[in-house]
Amino acid sequence: MDDQAMIDRALTVYRRAVGPVGYTPSRQLCTVEDVGEMLCVVLRNGSDILGVYEVVGPPLGNWRLRTLHEVPEELAEG
Repeated sequence: MDDQAMIDRALTVYRRAVGPVGYTPSRQLCTVEDVGEMLCVVLRNGSDILGVYEVVGPPLGNWRLRTLHEVPEELAEG
C-alpha cells in the first residue's frame, strides 16, 4: 500500500468515527510517519493532532489501520 492509499484509508476511518458533520482534514495535513517502531498515518488540523492510525499489514493479512487512542510520545513532544 502506498502513502496516498494509506492517507485515503485513514481519512475514511476518521470520517466514519467523527460522523458526517465532522471536520475532515485536507490531504496536505495528513502524513505517513515512522513513530518509534510503528508506521503511522497522522491527521492534523494545524498543530492539533486529530487522529493517529498505525498501519498494520502483511504478514498479518490484509493492510489495515489500527486507531491509536493515545497520541504516541514521539508525536506529542514534536
